[in-house]
Amino acid sequence: MKTENYTNSWFNIKQSARLFLLGGIASLVLCLTTVAQIDLTDDVVDGSARAYNIRIGELQLDLSAGLTATYDSNVNLREDEFKEEGTAITPQITTAAFWAITPNVTLNSSVRVAYRSYVSGDGEDGLFITDEQGGSDATIDFDFLLSDDSLFTIGNTLSADISTITQVVSRTNNETQNLEYNRYAYTLSGDYAQRLTPYTRLNLGGHYGLHWTTDDVFDFNDYTSTGFTGSIVTEINPDLTGGITVDYTTLDYDSQIRVIQRDIDGDGVIDGDPNSAETTVTQFARNDQDLLTIAGTFNYTTEAGATFQGRVGATNVEVDVANDLSATESGDWIPHLELSLNFSSGAFLTHILTASNAVTRSEAFVVNQADPDDFIFSNYAETQSLGYSLNYLLNEAINMSLGYSFTDSEESDGGIEYKANNFTAGAIYSNTDNSSIYVNLQYEDRFDSNFDGVDYQRFLVNGGFQYNF
Repeated sequence: MKTENYTNSWFNIKQSARLFLLGGIASLVLCLTTVAQIDLTDDVVDGSARAYNIRIGELQLDLSAGLTATYDSNVNLREDEFKEEGTAITPQITTAAFWAITPNVTLNSSVRVAYRSYVSGDGEDGLFITDEQGGSDATIDFDFLLSDDSLFTIGNTLSADISTITQVVSRTNNETQNLEYNRYAYTLSGDYAQRLTPYTRLNLGGHYGLHWTTDDVFDFNDYTSTGFTGSIVTEINPDLTGGITVDYTTLDYDSQIRVIQRDIDGDGVIDGDPNSAETTVTQFARNDQDLLTIAGTFNYTTEAGATFQGRVGATNVEVDVANDLSATESGDWIPHLELSLNFSSGAFLTHILTASNAVTRSEAFVVNQADPDDFIFSNYAETQSLGYSLNYLLNEAINMSLGYSFTDSEESDGGIEYKANNFTAGAIYSNTDNSSIYVNLQYEDRFDSNFDGVDYQRFLVNGGFQYNF
């Protein structure tokens, strides 16, 4: 097989990413004195209870820094005979900002920047950008209060992390390999919120996102996402709210294509000039997709304080098969489920139960095959999960947690299938208001895969400290 890259002359994701990032910075400069993050509520914003360690007028900044050490028993996510262990150090800086510009107008941002560097083993070094908790995108939101009942929000999110992609080297021989790569995402969004009645709220929004990698080898995973959302939620009674949401997203992959050499005369030898149109087939490495999710939502709070909330509906996946990627699964309605139950037993112990079924992006693809019929270009995955976690406040200084989750994932078009058990435990000790130390354990067991090399066991230990200036 011969692989070639073709860059569309009118669009390049990496170049556009730089332009949009500059646009996001410019919007910050232009909007600082007029925008905020607020809820549609009659309550006056009060920032006096927020934690901060630097104050400049009404601008409150909470700055902290930390260091995490990690041991990973299976850096490359392989079966026992091929796995590699590694140790990494990750310094990090976190900032959260709150600015009460007026009693009803505020600005909020949350950014955590970290860099992971392996001191042993063959893991991938790289940058991480998340929110201050380390769990989602860094955010800077600008909100325009149009009236007491309406709000327009311009949102900026940025993320960076390291992902693992599974290459199916041969479907015939059931062989795979795993590769790590750095990936980035920037999303610009606009949302309009309108309070229709004292009990009913309407939200309309749209977004444009750029997703790219730093290594040209993984350009086939670069894509843009364009989406529109709408929801209406009403308070049925003081304990129950319900509504409906509609989410529509298109995924448009970058223009890298693969050139597959054909054996036209059937003699087992690739014929003619491999660059000749008569002996080759050009294919995009990913298919563009349209995703439509329609779901009902609810949030119920019991007299005892337990909260049960969720989204229940379906997702329709339409795949553009014009790229001739042998995609067959398209147009299906797939159940969409997000449920969570949060409750307490006693004053110091809380429990969270979760269940979900959702469509996620597929990562699998086949490389190095001369036979086009042996290719796998999986378009999406359907993933079910069940989870339970508990949090125990041992005393004012020590907080402990335990967790378990089960995952069952199946990619479309003959892609990778697997099941996984995941166990976690952690503890954090805060001896003062300014510093804390923590340790976390994780064990992952992936099994019942349909390809060799996808099953593995992994043990992670990380510990570190955080200091608030």
